[in-house]
Amino acid sequence: MQENPSRAVIWQEYKDARLPQTLLHIINRIADYHFFQLCNYDRDEIKSKVTAHIGADSAKLKLVNELLQYVYEKAEDSIGSMIYVQAPSNIADYRSAFRTVFIAMGQEAHYAKMSGEGMHNP
Repeated sequence: MQENPSRAVIWQEYKDARLPQTLLHIINRIADYHFFQLCNYDRDEIKSKVTAHIGADSAKLKLVNELLQYVYEKAEDSIGSMIYVQAPSNIADYRSAFRTVFIAMGQEAHYAKMSGEGMHNP
């Protein structure tokens, strides 16, 4: 199967993002397309699987929940691109949280392929 060029472009933007707000907007676009449109997951299913995967790690769960809440709100907000989001200065935290969502949903291979990141230290 041939790779969709627009998907490759958005994942390249993900790899290149250096500002937290930019990364969050890109994560929103990827998550909306991949999880909601392509895979047809609903919020409750994602939240349930992520919570089960993370378990008792409350700090990680809080970060992933914040990320998912941002994605959910943006999916419902027609002017979402105009909303300012206070993001942490360490974008590695959001990359890790996003990666956790893919792992929890059983799609770690897709994340590894598209992000170019290895799947060590899940």
